[in-house]
Amino acid sequence: SVAFLAEYKGKVYYYDTAEKKYYRLNESGDDVLIHDGMTLYPQFSGNYVYYITPDSTYGGFVRRAPISEIVLNVNCSYFTVESGNIIYYDPAIDDLLIVKMSEAMKFAKEADGEANESADIKAVVLLEDTAASYVNVKGRYVYYSDDSNKIKRLDMSKGDIIEIGHGIMGSYMNIYDDYIYYVSPSDNRIYRCNLDGSDIRDLTGTNYARTAGVSIYDGYMVYYA
Repeated sequence: SVAFLAEYKGKVYYYDTAEKKYYRLNESGDDVLIHDGMTLYPQFSGNYVYYITPDSTYGGFVRRAPISEIVLNVNCSYFTVESGNIIYYDPAIDDLLIVKMSEAMKFAKEADGEANESADIKAVVLLEDTAASYVNVKGRYVYYSDDSNKIKRLDMSKGDIIEIGHGIMGSYMNIYDDYIYYVSPSDNRIYRCNLDGSDIRDLTGTNYARTAGVSIYDGYMVYYA
């Protein structure tokens, strides 16, 4: 079966769960191998695809293709790439952190495949003792789901945290344009709301099957059922 299906710059990417390989499908129909091994939560920025591989005790390392190079060699279970930074959740210490990608890559190269700790790579803590999944960034704000699946927003400048829509619960969250897309854990349907949680809309439609995830790339919504 297929997971992490996405379209980016006219090409389709997918993870084959049986083979445990991550592929790009070209216009010719040929599969191009991106990563040979378990590949988690891929995302796209510029000319790269970033993804997690299970290289550490908790979570895994962040790598990027077209060449499989390590960009973050600490415990990481969720991450996003934004403006030359990596914002990530370290489950070993239960913190949300930010680090410059250039610094992270330098330490990863020096470690030669071994794991570092977040404190070793000059990562700055954004949130302490707080679970953060499905991390997204919009301007100075970090959006994430907490350990109860409530969608929250962190102001990186002020440190303020608010609940979106007074407690909207969602997983597989994506920020695209000025909307939040998410799967509700109560009914496994896909919803969209404004960044403040207003104007909630059910996007799943009548042809409904249980939804296991959603991704938004280049204006396309791809979901797994």
